[in-house]
Amino acid sequence: MKNKEIPLSASDFKPIFPKRPIDSNKGDFGKAVIFGGSVNYSGAVKLAGMGAAAFLSGCGLAALAVPERIADSVLPYVLEATIVPLPDEKGFLKIRPKRS
Repeated sequence: MKNKEIPLSASDFKPIFPKRPIDSNKGDFGKAVIFGGSVNYSGAVKLAGMGAAAFLSGCGLAALAVPERIADSVLPYVLEATIVPLPDEKGFLKIRPKRS
């Protein structure tokens, strides 16, 4: 059996996403944060920013949380999201769980 291509257009997805009211703002439609990147591996988070991956889900606000050390190199690839530089240790995110 051969693979069959099915052409899709924006109108095919219209029923999935409800129409947004004219007086709404982007904050009304959810928020998403993509954590990623390191000094040696910044490509995936750059691609996520370029393709506005979070916005494809329908959210209104998106942010890329990256190590401080790579924030400046990721910024030119971000089209619509916000960059959130986070503390890093040797270029890797420094996230420690809170102790109880």
